[in-house]
Amino acid sequence: MISVPRHWTKGQLLDLRRYGDGSYKATIMGEELRPELANFVEFDNSFDAQNFVSTWYARESVGGVHG
Repeated sequence: MISVPRHWTKGQLLDLRRYGDGSYKATIMGEELRPELANFVEFDNSFDAQNFVSTWYARESVGGVHG
């Protein structure tokens, strides 16, 4: 399971950026990437980044009913 910064709320708009080494970093849209604050999530490849994004925006099921 990926650990996200405490102040993030599932479904918030993400800013996902690709870097020259092939890695990806996600921040909350509007936040500046600040490594000293660890306010980002990092991925080694596009597959892992896409899986996170898909899960991040997926609707939650409550009692068997999508809500």
